[in-house]
Amino acid sequence: MKNLELKPSDILTVDGEVMQIDTITSQLASIEDVGGQYKGSIIIKFYDKNGEFHDINSDENRILMYTEDLVMSTWRTLEVSYKVRKNINAYFKKMLPNYELISVARQSNLPQDAHLYMISAVQKKTGEYAVWTSWNEKIQNLNFGHYCLKPKTEIVLDIFDNAFFDGFSEIKKAVKAESEEEND
Repeated sequence: MKNLELKPSDILTVDGEVMQIDTITSQLASIEDVGGQYKGSIIIKFYDKNGEFHDINSDENRILMYTEDLVMSTWRTLEVSYKVRKNINAYFKKMLPNYELISVARQSNLPQDAHLYMISAVQKKTGEYAVWTSWNEKIQNLNFGHYCLKPKTEIVLDIFDNAFFDGFSEIKKAVKAESEEEND
């Protein structure tokens, strides 16, 4: 458990909605970081940049994500659950039996994209790699395949790097640009 100290201009994601803090009226947060999602005793009252008041209380089962800690998260650092891996393995056994699964990674660090993943596999007969940049866990569907890749790990890593959506960096850029416009 640790204490979370929020300050004006911090960016939060609450129940999947992104908001920037303008004025904090009170906060009490004794929390545990579970994969970027803070759970524990969280009570935060604040006004966002749009002047809307928010009263966040963890007792209401709300999920608070402090984006500053996730800005550096990438597909390399975000965890993939056992359940997701199991579902993908089952899909491969049924739909793609000629491929052997190599790796599974998150496609984005945004909470609303938590059901999207990237997958790499090897073709059993030829040894060629394949990468799919969109596994949708909600509907158990695989899309955007790259096939007949040379069996080099660097190729897979490059595709994963290019396909990963770093939503929090994009949000920070937009917030910074908005602040600069207001200052002009």
